[in-house]
Formats: sequence, C-alpha cells, structure tokens
Amino acid sequence: GLLWADHDKLSPKIGLFHSCMRWYYTQTERVARPEFKDWMGRQPHESFWQYDIMAEKELYNRRSPSMTSMKAVSLGRLCGQDIKVNNSKSCASVMRAAPVGMFYAGDAERAFHVGCQSAGLTHGNPTGCYAAGAMAAMVSLILVGTPMAKVLPQGMTLLRKEKGSKEVVKVLHK
Repeated sequence: GLLWADHDKLSPKIGLFHSCMRWYYTQTERVARPEFKDWMGRQPHESFWQYDIMAEKELYNRRSPSMTSMKAVSLGRLCGQDIKVNNSKSCASVMRAAPVGMFYAGDAERAFHVGCQSAGLTHGNPTGCYAAGAMAAMVSLILVGTPMAKVLPQGMTLLRKEKGSKEVVKVLHK
C-alpha cells in the first residue's frame, strides 16, 4: 500500500486502503465494492517494480485473519478518525505497524502518523491507533540505529502530543 501510494502520488492512507481491499479479496475472493474491481489487477506501481502481488497464490490461503479486520474491510469504507467502523483496539491494528516503520525509517513522526492511519482503517478505538503509531515510530528509530534507551522515550514523546493517548502511554511506561 505504501509503495502504491508513493508511486501513484496518493496519500499513504489511500494506498493502504487499496491494499486492504486487495487483501480482503485474497481472503474471500470477493470484491468489497464493485468499483474496486480494477484494483485487483496488476497496478502501475507493480509494473514499475516488476511484480504482481495478486498473482501470488500463497496469498489466497486464509490464515486466521482477525474477524475485526475482516468485518471492517468487508464494508469497503475508508475509515479513520472522522469515520469509525468499530470501537476495537485489538492487536491486529499493531500487526501492520512494523512495515510502516520500515518504510519511514528515520522519520519517526511520519511513521507514527501513518501507523495510526493504518490502524484506523480497521480499528476505531484511538488506543489501537496510537499503539500502532507508537510501534511504527519505534521501528523507524531502531532501523536507523537509535540507541534502544532512546527509542521508547522518543515514541512516548510522540504519543503525549496526541489527545486520548494516555492509555498507551501508561502501558508503555510500565
């Protein structure tokens, strides 16, 4: 999704949303909305980088996907802070965070915000979104050699700027 957004000059959230719709298709062989059908074919960014992820048969194996994520993505709605699909803060929101941190290695603030957006596509509770954002930011810092003693404090600094992040700050502090 991030490669798609970067190549096609989309917002990261839109690229991730497109990829969520493709993931849903690999799990159900259904398109969430008819207008998304074209997204299931090879995209310009894939031609540019010479791959076709939807041709990878292994992706079509259902591996116990999160029911929260499946239900949210099945709606085919671009969710986030203004439109919430549910009130979930489960761990599936954090599972997508590490690649965001990798993509934005060295830019912890950008990784944090995109990590929050990624989580918000399937999880409506701010705690789940902030946890994902913090994970993405910390991965971003680790990948550029930030000493571990500074990674958590820098992640918490980003969190403290956000209204409603106290639950995540409290857990990380422990």
